[in-house]
Amino acid sequence: MDVSLYVECWQEAARHKWIESQHRGHDLGEEALVDWFRRYWPLYCRVARLEHLAGRRRWAEFPDTDFNLLNRLAETEDQATIEWIIERAWQGHENLNLIDNAREFELPMDRVIHILTQLHLNLAQLEPPPLSPPQFAPPRTLRPGN
Repeated sequence: MDVSLYVECWQEAARHKWIESQHRGHDLGEEALVDWFRRYWPLYCRVARLEHLAGRRRWAEFPDTDFNLLNRLAETEDQATIEWIIERAWQGHENLNLIDNAREFELPMDRVIHILTQLHLNLAQLEPPPLSPPQFAPPRTLRPGN
């Protein structure tokens, strides 16, 4: 079953709110939620995208065809190049940084660009949800029979 970033993120934001409130000795309320989305939402989405590509966790916000894509790419692409790209993607590098660094490491640019095109890391740049948690399931997160 697919999991939605827009549902799961509230657990992370609530955890952040609790920890920060404990540190300060009082409930920070919405301030802590705003802080989590400002500081962690882009990274949270990037990690989810990489989990999806690796086949670790299927996220509803990313295409089903991209699930486990890294294993399929490994069948036709150089494993060392894929690992080089993924290691830096986990560190938060964007496509332009990856391309610049690939030149410095003298990696085959045509293959690097092809792999980056397939991975489409920019799909992880999702808009954060409205500040209040959803009261109902977001569109396309429920399937018949669930």
